[in-house]
Amino acid sequence: MQTILQEYDFDPADGSVAKLILAAEALDRSNEARDLVSREGLTVVDRFGQKKAHPAAAVQRDFSALHARLMRELNLSETLDPTRPAPLKYGGR
Repeated sequence: MQTILQEYDFDPADGSVAKLILAAEALDRSNEARDLVSREGLTVVDRFGQKKAHPAAAVQRDFSALHARLMRELNLSETLDPTRPAPLKYGGR
């Protein structure tokens, strides 16, 4: 994160530093959930003996989406996907 703060001009008054921190935390949570699912598998058995999706799979999906949204709001996407809309006008450089 220190590298990003050095390479980009962030204005703490507009909340961009807080968004950057939230994006980093979201990535951490997503990675933790991904590791948990990797260890325990995509499904778990409920109290009725039925297989269902591992709860951490939803956590991973939600935090990945949050991270992607915050990075886009900050205009910090690693690569531009031509199939996606243009980056938002605020934030970033």
